[in-house]
Amino acid sequence: MAPRQGELPDQSLYTSVRRYASGYDHPDYSCIFVHAGAGYHSTENEQKHLRACRNACQAAMAALKAGGTSTDAVEIAIRVLEDDPVTNCGYGSNLNFDGVVEADASIMDSFGRTGAVGATPQIQNPISLARLILERSSQPLTLKRVPPNFVVGEGAVDYAREQRFPVNTNESLVAHSARIRFSKWQKEIEYQEIMKRRGRDPDKSLTADLPLLGASNRPIQESGSALPPTTQELPGTPQLLEQKVDLVTDTVGAISIDRYGNMAAGSSSGGIGMKQPGRVGPAALIGVGTFVKDRGERQAATVVSGTGEHMLHTLISAQAVNRIYDSNDELDAMKKIINEDFMGTQGYGKANIWGEPAIGVMSVKAENVSSGKRLISFVFGHNTDSFALASMTSSDPAPKTIMSRVSREPKLAVGGSSRLVQMQIKTHPEEKPKKEKTSKRLGKHDKKYHISPPLKSEKRNSLVSGLEGLHIDSRDGESSGPPSGDNADIDDDTWLIDPADEEETV
Repeated sequence: MAPRQGELPDQSLYTSVRRYASGYDHPDYSCIFVHAGAGYHSTENEQKHLRACRNACQAAMAALKAGGTSTDAVEIAIRVLEDDPVTNCGYGSNLNFDGVVEADASIMDSFGRTGAVGATPQIQNPISLARLILERSSQPLTLKRVPPNFVVGEGAVDYAREQRFPVNTNESLVAHSARIRFSKWQKEIEYQEIMKRRGRDPDKSLTADLPLLGASNRPIQESGSALPPTTQELPGTPQLLEQKVDLVTDTVGAISIDRYGNMAAGSSSGGIGMKQPGRVGPAALIGVGTFVKDRGERQAATVVSGTGEHMLHTLISAQAVNRIYDSNDELDAMKKIINEDFMGTQGYGKANIWGEPAIGVMSVKAENVSSGKRLISFVFGHNTDSFALASMTSSDPAPKTIMSRVSREPKLAVGGSSRLVQMQIKTHPEEKPKKEKTSKRLGKHDKKYHISPPLKSEKRNSLVSGLEGLHIDSRDGESSGPPSGDNADIDDDTWLIDPADEEETV
């Protein structure tokens, strides 16, 4: 029986423990993975980005341990990131050309249900509005109308008001860092226009004769304005134009698996700076910024970050999920996702798109690899200068944070980790566990996990090869590297490290 309008759907859909054909129940085990955007993260602000990721993991894990679902965890993790001004989402988002915050967000669960908002002003937590849309999408409307899965612009604001969802003023969403970026980009545009009118190349001209920053004479939309700070709050224009600010291209994201065996993924973004008002980015689009594929015995999810106009031509998150889902070598699959599914596509190669193609991909895969064991693999890749990520499982004392950086050309970094989890035997006496054949996937990972230490000849073709520029944050009691030695837990992470170093895995 469908719930009446105004009621939430039956939560047993989410909280029934998944039972597999092999005779096992899903383990009482949960995990959360987050990223804070791919782009350029200044070394001065690196710790702020990693702290934001760490806080997001801790908040999500607290919900998972309290019995929360994967959709709860994804929403909570991204809310934490949206409330942190260091990220390009929610409070702290880039401003569009008219100085307005317009947010994109989407969420998808194991059951194929989705919710999304695009180019939406006045919403501090667009991921929560997307989650609300997901929940309401299964509730019938009068006159047999179909409830929406995707709402944009002022229509999304009206929808939020109808659902009694918090609506804010634009000014309350503009962080000081976003004002600085907006002012810098606005002055750069004005400066280039002045130089073009003078018939001079703006890239070869000096900026010392420009006045100090002040309010622009360009009209601002009535829906809200983010006027530049006063001259007392900012340095002069020449110094401002020379500053190295964070260029986090687009989108934060999260993927979670809960104790019931369900997976969810979500993305949120303020979009590229000085974007066209009304522009919808990949964070709002299922199949581009967010995607989940769940077939019970195997699941995969992907969230992406980068320049949306490049990614829109490729349906990159759906492509990535399908490639990861069918692959036995996740790192090799990740390289193909970036090099072939993104950089090598006709949509990108022949489309008249300006700018450098930038992408960061974070994927999670879970699969039954043998009788009683489930393998969870976390893999990421990017062709940007840096990518901030973090992960935490229900057995970890603290999140593990990574600022992956790459400086060599052509730019490409891939990495990740994997963990074997013991599943639970079904508690139903009438059902006996069925004996399952050992798969090729199991044979590979049994060797990896049960030889201590593993032989180097076995490591070269394993998941640990191919990572460039991985940095593991070791603050707050976190591990500063891969576990090693005879005392390492065989069910702990298989760490990926820089191949230039001596490779270790357990």
